[in-house]
Amino acid sequence: MLQRALLALPAEQREVFILREQAGVPFKEIAELVGANENTVKSRMRYALSGLRKALAEVGVTAEDAEAEPPPGVRLGRA
Repeated sequence: MLQRALLALPAEQREVFILREQAGVPFKEIAELVGANENTVKSRMRYALSGLRKALAEVGVTAEDAEAEPPPGVRLGRA
């Protein structure tokens, strides 16, 4: 479900989301990596989160579902 929603995002938004939430890279470093202004990177993240929320809501995933703790050993977001 999440994989499909991620793949539906524009590449620039998906890249920022993955670097930030799955790899834990700070916005400043992401900006340097992708060659964009830090505020642009934050904007891409905001649009990525909005797009993911919308896509997941369309398949019935609620905010409450998303707040559930990940299984043991699964690392999400920043350390």
